[in-house]
Amino acid sequence: MSKVFESPRVLFVCTKFGGRSVLAAHLCNQLSPWGKIAVAASFEPGLLEQGYFRLLNSLGYPIPAEQPPSLFDRFSAGETFDVVIEMCSVESGENCPILHLSVVELYRGASVIENWSLPDLSRILAAKGNPGQVRARFALAAEELESRMKEFVARLARGNGTSPRSAAVSHRP
Repeated sequence: MSKVFESPRVLFVCTKFGGRSVLAAHLCNQLSPWGKIAVAASFEPGLLEQGYFRLLNSLGYPIPAEQPPSLFDRFSAGETFDVVIEMCSVESGENCPILHLSVVELYRGASVIENWSLPDLSRILAAKGNPGQVRARFALAAEELESRMKEFVARLARGNGTSPRSAAVSHRP
């Protein structure tokens, strides 16, 4: 079943401090024909460094340096979503199964759940090495996320494969 949303609610949650989810929510809101529909959350507690936000701004992503609330804080506040997108990378050594089980437990039956395996931007930034190479890897990962977001927003607008309030769980490589 598919539906064209009047105004969907989307949650992006990532395992480490919410770095990917902050950029994802920003991009989704920028590209959305509905205006602001997306918010970010983190799974593990921690703080995104100011350098993270400075780099995003220098790459053309004007994102305020605000820390996202946790997945559990959003759930406890009674926030509901049509789509929840887990942002986790097994290749980066992240604990994706624990994130997935938590998301399913909290939002099963009320949200479409997807998993996007993307590099952890905060880990790229923290990597040792040539600053120019770190910036290039960071920019490439941000561009990959932006490309995927364009696809996602277009799919939401068409209603293809995304139905609110369903029990569907979709895993996307």
